Amino acid sequence: MRPSLFKLCGLAAGLAAGLVIALPCAAGTDGAAVYQQICVACHQAGAVGAPGLAPSLVGELSRRADRPAVRAYMAQVVVQGLQGPIVSEGQSYNSVMPSQAQLSDDELAAVLTHVVVGLGGQAQAAPFKPEDISAARATRQSPKALRAQREAALGG
Repeated sequence: MRPSLFKLCGLAAGLAAGLVIALPCAAGTDGAAVYQQICVACHQAGAVGAPGLAPSLVGELSRRADRPAVRAYMAQVVVQGLQGPIVSEGQSYNSVMPSQAQLSDDELAAVLTHVVVGLGGQAQAAPFKPEDISAARATRQSPKALRAQREAALGG
C-alpha cells in the first residue's frame, strides 16, 4: 500500500559513486512537475539527455510515439526501469534507469505525455492514459526482453 501524503518521487543519480538516491516528496498528476521531480536529474532540462548516462527523450522516441509498440515500450520502461546496453540516436548507453513503479498510473501517464507532447513537441500524439501504465504493470518482462522490445519498436 502506498503512502497517501508522500511518495518516493525523486531520484537523482550519484554520478561519481554510481548511486541512486530516493528523495520523498509530494507529487501530483502534473506531468511537468513529475518530470522536474524525477526525470530531470538524469535526462536533463528539456529531456535532451546526458551523454553516457541517459538518452534524449525528445528525439527518436518522441517522434515515433504515435506507434503503439513505442508507446508500450515507453510505459514498460517507466514501470520496470531499464538496464543494459542500448543505442539511442547513435550514442551508446549501458547504465540503469530505475523503475518508477512507486508512482501512480496517473503520474506515469502524465509524465510520458509531458515528455512526448510538451517537451518533444509532438502535439498530434495521443496522451498516455493510466490504462497504458496498468497494462505495462501487468506484462513485466526481463531486461533483455525489454531491450529487444525497444529494438523491434524503433525498427532496429
